[in-house]
Amino acid sequence: MANTNQANIAQQVHVSKEETPYVINPRQLTAILTCTMLGMGVFTLPRVAAYWAHESAWMSILLGMLAAFFGMSLITRLNQRFTGQTVVIYSQQLLGKKGTRWGTVLSFPLLIGLTLLWAAHTGTLARAFGEVITAVVLRETPMTVIMFLMLAAAMYMAMHEAEVIARVNELIFVLTFVPLLLLYLLSFQNVRWENLLPLFSVDWRSFLISVAATSIAFAGFEIMLVLGAFTQPIAAARRAQYVGIAIPALMNTLSTLAAIATFSYEEVKRIMWPALEMAISTEFPGAILERMEAAVLAIWFLLMHTAIGNLYFSASKIVQEYFRIRHHQWVVLAMFPFLLVLALWPKHVHQVYEWMQVLGVASVVFWLGVPVLLLIAAQIRQPQRRNPSKPTQPGP
Repeated sequence: MANTNQANIAQQVHVSKEETPYVINPRQLTAILTCTMLGMGVFTLPRVAAYWAHESAWMSILLGMLAAFFGMSLITRLNQRFTGQTVVIYSQQLLGKKGTRWGTVLSFPLLIGLTLLWAAHTGTLARAFGEVITAVVLRETPMTVIMFLMLAAAMYMAMHEAEVIARVNELIFVLTFVPLLLLYLLSFQNVRWENLLPLFSVDWRSFLISVAATSIAFAGFEIMLVLGAFTQPIAAARRAQYVGIAIPALMNTLSTLAAIATFSYEEVKRIMWPALEMAISTEFPGAILERMEAAVLAIWFLLMHTAIGNLYFSASKIVQEYFRIRHHQWVVLAMFPFLLVLALWPKHVHQVYEWMQVLGVASVVFWLGVPVLLLIAAQIRQPQRRNPSKPTQPGP
């Protein structure tokens, strides 16, 4: 079936099946976006939303999803206009004159910014999960050991090609979606619905700040600036991108609703990991699972691993293509010590989450600023549409 799909896509773009770079199908695209965004915000988002919007926190998440939809639409327009190209290639084309190196020079700040952003996300996400592990399970294990093992696993994943990355995400999505949805639904067994009232207890300024804060939790989909080059250029893939954002929005809304209805927003604001606390207070019917938090941690580990691997891979591809390195595996290896140092840099868990907030704001700036800048440049220069019969192969 996979070979048939590849042959059909190759026929649509008038190349042989062996030459087509479009190795990510719509189903895998949804899995990539879902795993990346759930891994980045599922544990802490209820606390952030409740801090600003109080009982209306769950509504701010839905509006934050609309902001993410807008950002994705900008990236989609770029990917449609420059089919088969990563942001490295078309940013150099748009910001420089043909036959000169100005494109390489002017695109450097954008590309190095994206690389550092994704690398910083990789290190801080690994450290955030390590803090949870040391607080709940491995209390005596040194943080250095946990970080080394997590980043080594992510490095192994990132050393593979885009097709393997897509298949890993697809597998993790299948393994985690239903259990995570079931756990969230079970967490409603201890709710007190009056904790959700009144709906609009904050002023509009605080509510809008909450929308902005929750849109940060959808950071990560900007990796489509790189992975879009490997995605099948069909309408179903474009729809799959929005489904990949809507699923994390649904999960985060359920998590926030359950947390506030169970603990009240005053308590949620004081809990470091509301989703984990909900799991501790939830009982599985029939006492099949005595410790629900163990299941939650297992699911979060899988999601976190794929999110870190996706970011790691995307950052390495930018460096590989910009410096024209033959294989991105060398970049992945070179980045590992830097990521390990970065993950161990924060002194305590509060500093980790301060970093995550700053990086979330930076992500919003990039997934709005970079596409807008490049689309304006494309409009001014009015380049010819790429000929779909000759897709540019992404770097090996």
